[in-house]
Amino acid sequence: MNAVNAIFINTSNQLGEFESGLLAAWMGAVPAAALGGIGSLVVWRYG
Repeated sequence: MNAVNAIFINTSNQLGEFESGLLAAWMGAVPAAALGGIGSLVVWRYG
């Protein structure tokens, strides 16, 4: 079970880093960070 759990955790971390890098390359670092912060607040408020 630990091996399966580790695969999912590592994969999700890598996908998150890829998405963050892609968004930062497309928008720029500051707007991407601001959008991520706003998204976190929306998820916290309505999630």
